Amino acid sequence: MDSLTILVDFDDTCCRDSYPHRGEEIPGAVSVLRDLCKKGHRLILWTCREHVSIAGVDPLQEALNWFASYHLPLYAVNDDPDVGRLWMFPSRKVHGDFLIDDKALGVPKTDGVVDWKAVRKFLKSEGII
Repeated sequence: MDSLTILVDFDDTCCRDSYPHRGEEIPGAVSVLRDLCKKGHRLILWTCREHVSIAGVDPLQEALNWFASYHLPLYAVNDDPDVGRLWMFPSRKVHGDFLIDDKALGVPKTDGVVDWKAVRKFLKSEGII
């Protein structure tokens, strides 16, 4: 399978929402994301978090630190490095083959957060991991 670009949200997807802090990690997130990277797929962090200071906390940096702590490489953050090849003008649209986000239609959830066990099952059934 060709390399895919996977857009991944952070709050209630990788960790429970505790904005601006990083919340409790959602079970299964790291192992699925790690398996996607091992298969050569690219991860784009697609989040509303920004580099701002809220009570001395940088919300985006909290998310970036989480990915770094697990050695999960990010192809981009809230950006699409390939947009120049797709369009003749700049675009805010981030393109990906899949979106894993607690707010995305069809993404399985348990207790209000992404159900990574079900995501894994889907990705395996499609031959992605």
